[in-house]
Amino acid sequence: MGSWSCRVATPEDPASSRLVQSFWQFLPRAVVDGLRSAWHLESRRLQRRGHHTFSHRNDILTAWALTVLLFTGLCLTFGPAVLPYLLLQAVLGFCLLETVNYLEHYGLLRQRRPDGRHERVSPRHSWNSNNTVSNLLLFQLQRHSDHHANPLRRYQTLRHFDEAPQLPSGYATMIVAAGMGARVVAAHHGPQAQPPLRRRPVQSERPSIRRDCADRRADVRVRQPWPYSSSSPP
Repeated sequence: MGSWSCRVATPEDPASSRLVQSFWQFLPRAVVDGLRSAWHLESRRLQRRGHHTFSHRNDILTAWALTVLLFTGLCLTFGPAVLPYLLLQAVLGFCLLETVNYLEHYGLLRQRRPDGRHERVSPRHSWNSNNTVSNLLLFQLQRHSDHHANPLRRYQTLRHFDEAPQLPSGYATMIVAAGMGARVVAAHHGPQAQPPLRRRPVQSERPSIRRDCADRRADVRVRQPWPYSSSSPP
């Protein structure tokens, strides 16, 4: 989690969606590159501790083994007919997770400092929603900016920041909108950044994203292969 948080809102992070990118354009990269990135980070963690990558200390392999064990047990208990439902709920589960990732960091980009490192994560690098009902049901998950700015803070104590870009609605509404191909944009971005699909973008109350797009603080590169430099032209 710490390694992923360090790369959030950067071109190197597969879980950070790009400006004018629909959820369905984002999903393949998030799943494939996310798995590749997670394996790389876990391998580095184990190597630093002097352990082999393919061992019982590998959290990814452990999670996969437990999933296979659970599915096998359910199939033996209820019969093979339950397997399609298990696979379906797994697909729905990771799609829901990636939809939330898509919403939380859509189009936001941290700048590089003169030393080549990215600027420190701040509340303006995550989309927030201060919707009361959704926050109560999700343990303040929608106050995502405070989570990245202060990773050790408990979810139920996360705070709202006025400087953070605000989603137009709560997660329930935004997840449905994202699945229908809508994008979260703050304002009209000019002809160079028009959404490629015909669906109407969801408008946000934060016009600062339009200024960020103009001065290169918004990630507008959708078709350029990953990875790429934040200083390269669109």
